[in-house]
Amino acid sequence: MRAESAELKTGAIKNSCNSLNLLSTRSANWIHDAKWGVFMHFISDAPGMWMPQGGIVPGKWTCDSQMTPAKWNEIVDGFDVKALASQLEELAAGYYCLTIGQNSGYYCSPSAAYDRITGVKSPDLSKCSRRDLVAELYTELSQRGIRLMVYLPAAPPARDPNAILSFEYTLKTEKFYTSWTDEDYIRRYEEMSAVADSRLIPFQRKWEAVIAEWSLRWGKKVSGWWIDGCYEEPMARIHRHPEPPNFQSFADAMRTGNPESIICLNPGVVYPVRRVDEVEDYLAGEVGNGEDIRRAECIGRFESGAQFHILAPLGVSWAQGPVVRPVDRIFEETAAVTDFGGAVTWDMPFKPDGNIPDDIFTLLKDFSKLINATRGKPDKPEVRIPRARLKILSYPSISLDGKLIDGAAELQMSNTREVTVEGGITLATTEDSVLVEPAYISYRLAPGKEQQVSLLLKLARNGSEVTLKIVNGVLSHSVKLPFRNKFELFSSDDSIKLKDIKVKLATAPELQFKAPDGKIYGYCRIGVCRDKLAFWALVEDCDIKLNPLYSQGSCIELFFAKNDVSPVRQLFLVPESKNSKAALYRLDSNFFEVDGSESQSVSYRSYYEISCLIPSSMIFGGGFSPEHFLFEASASVSEKGGQTKATLFGSSEAYRSSAYYAELLNIKNQIKDVLCKKN
Repeated sequence: MRAESAELKTGAIKNSCNSLNLLSTRSANWIHDAKWGVFMHFISDAPGMWMPQGGIVPGKWTCDSQMTPAKWNEIVDGFDVKALASQLEELAAGYYCLTIGQNSGYYCSPSAAYDRITGVKSPDLSKCSRRDLVAELYTELSQRGIRLMVYLPAAPPARDPNAILSFEYTLKTEKFYTSWTDEDYIRRYEEMSAVADSRLIPFQRKWEAVIAEWSLRWGKKVSGWWIDGCYEEPMARIHRHPEPPNFQSFADAMRTGNPESIICLNPGVVYPVRRVDEVEDYLAGEVGNGEDIRRAECIGRFESGAQFHILAPLGVSWAQGPVVRPVDRIFEETAAVTDFGGAVTWDMPFKPDGNIPDDIFTLLKDFSKLINATRGKPDKPEVRIPRARLKILSYPSISLDGKLIDGAAELQMSNTREVTVEGGITLATTEDSVLVEPAYISYRLAPGKEQQVSLLLKLARNGSEVTLKIVNGVLSHSVKLPFRNKFELFSSDDSIKLKDIKVKLATAPELQFKAPDGKIYGYCRIGVCRDKLAFWALVEDCDIKLNPLYSQGSCIELFFAKNDVSPVRQLFLVPESKNSKAALYRLDSNFFEVDGSESQSVSYRSYYEISCLIPSSMIFGGGFSPEHFLFEASASVSEKGGQTKATLFGSSEAYRSSAYYAELLNIKNQIKDVLCKKN
């Protein structure tokens, strides 16, 4: 049975064409009617598939160093296609999406083009499997009326230096190559990136050739492509060009074998979910780990002309269990999208044979009965309001001398509907310590138009965190506005030795590690000594346990940001253990010791002391002598009942947001600047 004409045997899908946008519905009706499908990250480094206990080892990926073409072929050959297809048929899933490959460089389908470009001389050395798992899945799924989709990153595998260089994916702005361990590869990358054209045209043409070959091989067996990594920099920038290679030629490569294939380009986790380019038929719609997919706010079948779609992990992360959502919640989240005409794809944990684990399959059977009963029902009318996003420019704060400092924000509105929208948005805080001006914003936006409004977050008096509620028609959401703590940063022009940090920082402010329940687990001090940042801490930890994923064991995570809108820099300070010395690590595709850093620790019965010197250039780049920067630290403490995280300033997601960081003020540098200006 051909997938393009098949219907589900259970909970049958019926085509509908009630859209406002006919441009994108030429091929996207089927995913709208399917309502939901299943996704699997069947990649060489998928958690729980074969990776040895203990996971990755600092300095190298265990799965990459131990994986071989022979081992990969063994894994792919062990995928039980018929058993998975039977599971999906019992669930009446509308479609199934499989990763062709990802960052390790191993792929589950043969590719002569890939092997030719990467210089593979023997089939035994190819990282592309002998078995064409995609084609075999189609054979079984099509007999059951289930469509097949594939996943692929927009770039070659970042952890395969030979592939990166062979495809000429060498940009000066990319830093992933610093995680490589072969100095020759690093040298060659730097040489190639120095002369590479800004659009990486050779790379684009080579990657398109690989994709086009796969597309021709599969033809109409593949109904859609989900393309990862289309972030604004660099991928969207190098593809957004009137002349090929560009997004259009990229899409054409995917549609070489099937002009009706639907495609999407993933910009990452962004809210509201959005389209990257007009070549997309549906939204990638990635939702972060553990987040309620209702946060994506589906208000109609189309978003800027593309079919609304969400991809989210059903487990705690991609391909990882356990599943903590109960059946009712899975259904409620899914229906909140599908009722308005969207589609939801749930990423599944899986067993080494590619099948869904029994406990999760039982859960899905209950869920599928609920969601499949909604198939064929008319979509709810779209909500005609603009998308609204609040961008915080600075948080309200109080200076060291007690002065109230207002914050600033920008409300960004965009009309993704196909008609003009008109109305207003109300903004209000839960406490009168912070007032928003203006509190009401009217809008009238034509299709595709945007509007930005500057907001003053006026600090009326000292207080604690407040919540800003934004009411946009039938939608409302809240944004927390913490007060920015400010501390004077210890500063010295003298050089410092590691053994002297504790004494040197004795007069620096003492910052406490506090758990969510209020318990104090230690304290730390921080300062700048010439061109290095000095850090000292005492942490209560009676059972030091290290984990290859450092934040999951005894560890202090250090977070830095230049300001409220700059990226976060995260470092991992690990105490000495029986098998390893104290060290500071960065995370760039894997954990690597920070160049030029020095660390030492001493353990006692119930606590440890740790000191560290960090070259300033490893935090914000060269010339580090800021008047102020944002800082947070989190101590992960091993206890009998598990692990506790205690932070300095209450950040729950410090790795992604600097909202709760404190501002450290280098008063000495500010005084110097003032004196220089006077002179």
